[in-house]
Amino acid sequence: MKKILQLLFLVSVILPQLSFAIGQVTLSGVCGAIMTANNSGWEGVGSNFQAQMPNNAIGTINFDTSTWKFNFSDVAPYGNKTHVDGKYYSASGKITFLNFDPESGVYTYTGTISLDTTVTTHFNILPVNSGNTFLITVYQSSPSSSTGPIFAGVCQKI
Repeated sequence: MKKILQLLFLVSVILPQLSFAIGQVTLSGVCGAIMTANNSGWEGVGSNFQAQMPNNAIGTINFDTSTWKFNFSDVAPYGNKTHVDGKYYSASGKITFLNFDPESGVYTYTGTISLDTTVTTHFNILPVNSGNTFLITVYQSSPSSSTGPIFAGVCQKI
Protein backbone atom coordinates (compact mmCIF):
# COMPACT_ATOMS: atom_id res chain seq x y z
CA MET A 1 0.00 0.00 0.00
CA LYS A 2 2.87 2.33 0.83
CA LYS A 3 4.34 1.83 -2.67
CA ILE A 4 1.01 2.70 -4.27
CA LEU A 5 0.77 5.90 -2.25
CA GLN A 6 4.34 6.83 -3.20
CA LEU A 7 3.56 6.18 -6.85
CA LEU A 8 0.38 8.29 -6.67
CA PHE A 9 2.34 11.08 -5.01
CA LEU A 10 5.01 11.00 -7.72
CA VAL A 11 2.40 10.97 -10.47
CA SER A 12 0.53 13.90 -8.92
CA VAL A 13 3.75 15.93 -8.55
CA ILE A 14 5.63 15.06 -11.76
CA LEU A 15 2.85 14.81 -14.38
CA PRO A 16 1.58 18.37 -13.95
CA GLN A 17 5.12 19.61 -14.51
CA LEU A 18 5.38 17.62 -17.75
CA SER A 19 2.19 19.01 -19.26
CA PHE A 20 2.48 22.44 -20.80
CA ALA A 21 0.45 24.99 -22.65
CA ILE A 22 1.47 26.38 -26.02
CA GLY A 23 1.82 30.14 -26.00
CA GLN A 24 -0.38 32.21 -28.25
CA VAL A 25 1.21 34.64 -30.68
CA THR A 26 -0.31 36.95 -33.25
CA LEU A 27 -0.22 35.37 -36.69
CA SER A 28 1.17 37.89 -39.16
CA GLY A 29 2.40 38.23 -42.71
CA VAL A 30 1.29 36.43 -45.85
CA CYS A 31 1.52 32.72 -46.57
CA GLY A 32 1.15 30.87 -49.85
CA ALA A 33 -1.05 27.78 -49.62
CA ILE A 34 -1.88 24.69 -51.57
CA MET A 35 -4.75 22.48 -50.43
CA THR A 36 -6.51 19.35 -51.60
CA ALA A 37 -10.16 18.54 -50.95
CA ASN A 38 -11.05 15.26 -49.28
CA ASN A 39 -14.22 14.24 -51.13
CA SER A 40 -14.29 10.83 -49.47
CA GLY A 41 -17.83 10.17 -48.30
CA TRP A 42 -19.32 12.88 -50.52
CA GLU A 43 -19.60 10.69 -53.62
CA GLY A 44 -23.31 10.01 -53.09
CA VAL A 45 -24.13 13.68 -52.58
CA GLY A 46 -22.12 14.73 -55.61
CA SER A 47 -23.50 12.12 -57.99
CA ASN A 48 -27.11 12.38 -56.76
CA PHE A 49 -27.23 16.12 -57.36
CA GLN A 50 -24.75 16.26 -60.26
CA ALA A 51 -22.85 18.68 -58.10
CA GLN A 52 -19.68 20.59 -58.70
CA MET A 53 -17.19 19.15 -56.21
CA PRO A 54 -13.90 20.77 -55.16
CA ASN A 55 -10.62 19.22 -56.19
CA ASN A 56 -7.81 21.55 -55.07
CA ALA A 57 -6.94 25.17 -54.34
CA ILE A 58 -3.90 27.43 -54.40
CA GLY A 59 -3.68 30.95 -53.02
CA THR A 60 -2.74 33.17 -50.10
CA ILE A 61 -3.81 34.02 -46.58
CA ASN A 62 -2.87 37.52 -45.43
CA PHE A 63 -2.98 37.74 -41.63
CA ASP A 64 -2.11 41.46 -41.67
CA THR A 65 -5.17 42.44 -43.74
CA SER A 66 -7.35 39.51 -42.52
CA THR A 67 -8.02 38.38 -46.09
CA TRP A 68 -7.66 35.26 -48.22
CA LYS A 69 -7.77 34.59 -51.95
CA PHE A 70 -7.64 31.21 -53.70
CA ASN A 71 -7.93 29.81 -57.20
CA PHE A 72 -9.96 26.60 -57.20
CA SER A 73 -10.30 23.68 -59.57
CA ASP A 74 -13.49 21.65 -59.30
CA VAL A 75 -14.92 18.62 -61.05
CA ALA A 76 -18.44 18.88 -62.47
CA PRO A 77 -20.71 17.05 -62.60
CA TYR A 78 -19.10 14.94 -59.90
CA GLY A 79 -19.85 11.24 -60.23
CA ASN A 80 -20.90 11.38 -63.89
CA LYS A 81 -19.49 8.31 -65.60
CA THR A 82 -19.64 9.59 -69.20
CA HIS A 83 -18.47 13.22 -69.08
CA VAL A 84 -16.73 15.37 -66.48
CA ASP A 85 -15.48 18.94 -66.86
CA GLY A 86 -12.95 20.87 -64.87
CA LYS A 87 -14.23 24.15 -63.48
CA TYR A 88 -11.79 26.91 -62.54
CA TYR A 89 -12.61 30.01 -60.55
CA SER A 90 -11.31 32.42 -57.93
CA ALA A 91 -12.77 33.29 -54.57
CA SER A 92 -11.74 35.60 -51.78
CA GLY A 93 -12.94 36.73 -48.40
CA LYS A 94 -12.20 38.07 -44.95
CA ILE A 95 -11.04 36.08 -41.93
CA THR A 96 -11.81 36.78 -38.29
CA PHE A 97 -9.89 35.28 -35.37
CA LEU A 98 -12.22 33.13 -33.27
CA ASN A 99 -10.24 31.00 -30.84
CA PHE A 100 -6.85 29.66 -29.78
CA ASP A 101 -6.43 26.22 -28.17
CA PRO A 102 -3.35 26.30 -25.89
CA GLU A 103 -3.21 22.49 -25.68
CA SER A 104 -3.04 21.85 -29.44
CA GLY A 105 -1.70 25.23 -30.60
CA VAL A 106 -4.47 25.46 -33.21
CA TYR A 107 -5.87 28.86 -34.18
CA THR A 108 -9.48 28.94 -35.36
CA TYR A 109 -10.75 31.59 -37.77
CA THR A 110 -14.10 32.08 -39.45
CA GLY A 111 -14.46 33.86 -42.72
CA THR A 112 -16.64 35.10 -45.51
CA ILE A 113 -16.51 34.07 -49.15
CA SER A 114 -17.06 36.43 -52.08
CA LEU A 115 -19.16 33.91 -54.02
CA ASP A 116 -21.93 33.43 -51.44
CA THR A 117 -22.65 35.66 -48.44
CA THR A 118 -24.62 32.87 -46.68
CA VAL A 119 -21.55 30.62 -46.47
CA THR A 120 -19.17 30.65 -43.50
CA THR A 121 -15.62 29.45 -44.06
CA HIS A 122 -13.88 27.75 -41.12
CA PHE A 123 -10.06 27.78 -40.95
CA ASN A 124 -8.01 25.69 -38.49
CA ILE A 125 -4.37 26.77 -38.54
CA LEU A 126 -1.41 25.20 -36.75
CA PRO A 127 1.91 27.09 -36.92
CA VAL A 128 4.97 24.83 -37.23
CA ASN A 129 8.61 25.31 -38.27
CA SER A 130 9.09 28.33 -35.96
CA GLY A 131 5.92 29.94 -37.34
CA ASN A 132 7.11 29.91 -40.95
CA THR A 133 4.78 27.12 -42.06
CA PHE A 134 1.11 26.56 -41.25
CA LEU A 135 -0.78 23.29 -41.43
CA ILE A 136 -4.36 24.15 -42.38
CA THR A 137 -7.77 22.62 -42.76
CA VAL A 138 -10.71 24.51 -44.22
CA TYR A 139 -14.38 23.69 -44.57
CA GLN A 140 -17.52 25.66 -45.28
CA SER A 141 -20.99 25.67 -43.79
CA SER A 142 -24.22 27.43 -44.62
CA PRO A 143 -27.77 27.51 -43.30
CA SER A 144 -28.82 24.99 -45.98
CA SER A 145 -25.86 22.62 -45.53
CA SER A 146 -24.00 21.79 -42.33
CA THR A 147 -20.62 21.30 -44.01
CA GLY A 148 -18.85 20.58 -47.25
CA PRO A 149 -15.73 18.56 -48.09
CA ILE A 150 -12.72 19.42 -45.99
CA PHE A 151 -9.61 20.91 -47.57
CA ALA A 152 -6.22 20.16 -46.01
CA GLY A 153 -2.86 21.59 -46.91
CA VAL A 154 0.18 23.67 -46.11
CA CYS A 155 0.71 27.42 -46.12
CA GLN A 156 4.31 28.68 -46.25
CA LYS A 157 5.26 32.25 -45.30
CA ILE A 158 6.13 34.34 -48.33
